[in-house]
Amino acid sequence: MHDLVSSKKTDNGIIVCWSEGNQVKDRSFTHQELVEMKIDADDLLGRPMLYKITMELNKYLLKR
Repeated sequence: MHDLVSSKKTDNGIIVCWSEGNQVKDRSFTHQELVEMKIDADDLLGRPMLYKITMELNKYLLKR
């Protein structure tokens, strides 16, 4: 799992960015995908560093 470093609102959802080694990667999630993962879009936009991403599951998990 990788820590998110930023998030940005788009017309169709939210783009999230994370560090993997010395690369910064990003992925766009639609509002529907966020709802299915039970992710609060406003919280993700306001506090992206509280989230982690795992690409195997395309799923966010709250950082504890």
